[in-house]
Amino acid sequence: MKIKVLGVYSEDAVKGMKDSSYAARVKQIEGMASQIDSQLIDCDFLGGDLDVCVTMEVPDWSTALGLKQVIQMSGVFEEIMFYPVVDLDTIIGTMNKFAGVYKAPGKES
Repeated sequence: MKIKVLGVYSEDAVKGMKDSSYAARVKQIEGMASQIDSQLIDCDFLGGDLDVCVTMEVPDWSTALGLKQVIQMSGVFEEIMFYPVVDLDTIIGTMNKFAGVYKAPGKES
């Protein structure tokens, strides 16, 4: 499954960037991904409220959440957000299939 990881670096991580590089950060992410049968697809550093956006292919959502926990414990990020990439056509199909089927409490009949 594909995930997007968005993050805001901690103050210490920002200070460490002066001794790093894009290639070094990508190598770090690729090495981490390979340990959990995952693959880095893309890594972008951003201007604005967020510092980084990483796209990865991971085996499943549980693996993604385990990765998130380890990254949070590292202290590298002030804020880290993980989002699964979803299939819009599947969502719309489910909406259409169940529209009118699910009833609110008290309106079941």
